[in-house]
Amino acid sequence: MEPVFKLSGREKTSLVLRYLRGCWGLFVTGLLCNCVASLLGAVTPQIIRITVDSILGSEPPALPAFAQRLLGWEALKADPMRALMLTAAAVLAVAVLRGLFSYGQRIQLTKGTQHYLKSIRDDLYRHIQYLPFAWHKQNPTGDIIQRCTSDVDVIRNFVCMQLTEVIRTVFLIILYMTIMFTMHLRLATIALLFIPIVTVSSFAFYGMISKRFQAADEAEGALTTCAQENLTGVRVVRAFGRERHEEEKFGEKNEYFSALWIKLGKLLSVYWASGTLLTCLQVMVIVVAGAVEAVNGTLTLGDFLVFVSYNSALAWPVRALGRVLADMSKAGVSMDRVGYILQAEEERDDAEAVPAVTGDIVFDHVTFAYEGLDVLKDVSFTVREGETFAILGGTGSGKSTLVHLLDRLYDLPQDGGSISIGGVDIRGMQRGTLRRNVGLVLQEPFLFSRTVGENICATRPEATKTEMRRAASIACVDEAINTFSDG
Repeated sequence: MEPVFKLSGREKTSLVLRYLRGCWGLFVTGLLCNCVASLLGAVTPQIIRITVDSILGSEPPALPAFAQRLLGWEALKADPMRALMLTAAAVLAVAVLRGLFSYGQRIQLTKGTQHYLKSIRDDLYRHIQYLPFAWHKQNPTGDIIQRCTSDVDVIRNFVCMQLTEVIRTVFLIILYMTIMFTMHLRLATIALLFIPIVTVSSFAFYGMISKRFQAADEAEGALTTCAQENLTGVRVVRAFGRERHEEEKFGEKNEYFSALWIKLGKLLSVYWASGTLLTCLQVMVIVVAGAVEAVNGTLTLGDFLVFVSYNSALAWPVRALGRVLADMSKAGVSMDRVGYILQAEEERDDAEAVPAVTGDIVFDHVTFAYEGLDVLKDVSFTVREGETFAILGGTGSGKSTLVHLLDRLYDLPQDGGSISIGGVDIRGMQRGTLRRNVGLVLQEPFLFSRTVGENICATRPEATKTEMRRAASIACVDEAINTFSDG
């Protein structure tokens, strides 16, 4: 099953925001904790800078006058051991605070993530319950399951994890570059030049990765469908000795799926290798340029260490933007696939629809086709109330279609004649009451993974045991049920 459309950018944004309702506060709190933790991460190199330049060295401290008075800087300077103990305590305190805020971030984002995931799954499951029978016949079950599990998880991972990482990375870039520019203009400019280079290279891979992710996602859906059909039809496979055929069919799809991921892996390997090269080059350039500035006396040893520290701290988040872009391409494909389900029209009764009535069933010049192939053509007959009526015909002659039309599993087109009960066209009846009054035994037997009693009372859970046993007797399964260990 392939999506017949792609969601627009606005529709994808709407899809993302729709399920954030109710958990905005959790995500905002998590992001604030993230930003505070990043801010504290920028403090530690400054403590080391002051230690190297002003406690071990002779440079004036890069602290405001009020901070020097508060710390008693002159007394500290006279007692280097006490000053070192104080800086060590400061580093430890910052680390503890950073850990607490990181813990808060994880807790809040985890809660928000699970709320988001639950909302989208609940909405998908509810929506699928009300999609027309014809839609389910056109779309393989395995592929629907894959869209509701793997694709939903990709969207969740992107929205709840990767987007927060983007915000954190942007905050880090702004914070660290601001500090670096106040310290040394030339070195900060060199560090800044690498950011657009890494970002542009990431965007270059974005288009190629997106197409390959889509192909791999669709191949995974086909593989899931193949496994689901085999497990569902295991009795047929065993009865006709089709094990080898099914194994070969699954093997072909599995090999194709694996080949797609190998191709994707090669592309990602090139990207990560080039990213590593750029990162190492960035660190090397800053180390060499910083060493030159330090030798020339325009940069202190403490400033040099801070620059190397900030540059290294920025290297991975900036490079990780490419990973986020790759996940963005995966998320875009998954949004299209989930959107295909969510934008499918649910069954809806007209506002003036009436409850189902009893009476004669009349098929009046009924014509119906599947995908342009006529199955019923100008069929007319009447079933009198209280009558037993039998329809005979060869395979594919439309017997099941007649019953499916009566139950409105398929809707009769306006120019396809009419079906009425008690003189009322069923197209004007509420589907729910109509289906509750039409007992339908499908050709393909299916039992839910529950007790026999729960299966018998599936449409009437309030039925008494007497009614349940009577139904079992009518279906001629009561004798078999009585042979079971628990009846």
